[in-house]
Amino acid sequence: MDKETKENNLSEEVLGKVLSAVGSAQLLMSQKFQQFRGLCEQNLNPDANPRPTAQDLAGFWDLLQLSIEDISMKFDELYHLKANSWQLVETPEKRKEEKKPPPPVPKKP
Repeated sequence: MDKETKENNLSEEVLGKVLSAVGSAQLLMSQKFQQFRGLCEQNLNPDANPRPTAQDLAGFWDLLQLSIEDISMKFDELYHLKANSWQLVETPEKRKEEKKPPPPVPKKP
């Protein structure tokens, strides 16, 4: 996807989505997985203080899974955009949000 930003003239909104997805994935790989690996190594070391429990590792892994799912959804959206020639598709929900009138301003007594 990073390569796509260089090869295509993307709108600012699409470019932001690409940079967000790529940045999230890079952060996950470079830091979060390394942190999990460190916790696993501490768990296996009987002299580690504090020593993470298996339950701690499972909880951290669950958080990683949520991040992975979020990043997967971001990339799915990008692949749909790419298939649509990088044009944003306006969903009915977005159109409804745009047409909503602003809430009335209460009058001061």
